[in-house]
Amino acid sequence: MFRNNLSLTLRIRHYWSNGTYAYYGDLDADGYIVKDTQFTGNSDFNFNAFNTDLIFAWQFAPGSFLNIVYKNNLQRDDQNVELPYFRNLGSVIEEDQRNRITLKLIYFFDVVSTYKKVFKSK
Repeated sequence: MFRNNLSLTLRIRHYWSNGTYAYYGDLDADGYIVKDTQFTGNSDFNFNAFNTDLIFAWQFAPGSFLNIVYKNNLQRDDQNVELPYFRNLGSVIEEDQRNRITLKLIYFFDVVSTYKKVFKSK
């Protein structure tokens, strides 16, 4: 907070999800899993998402805001499951960036008091 109506917020998030399959199977007639030896592909997955948000907020009147938001998004989805956390994080940071800047204006317009002012003056 720079002042009570002016702030800057930084949010950094990393999401990581992975899975390694030991084998693939089919259900037999009795409901037991039977190993499927015909499938030889790799369906392991390693997904990373790294997001950064920088938000500048200014409340210029009661209930009225101007927000300028910068978002940076990095994603990596592959089948190479790298278990150490920092190696995984390093691989996602090397990906292409998706940057976005957004301007958001919220203005509070008090209809009741404006209505009273307009019709009181007549």
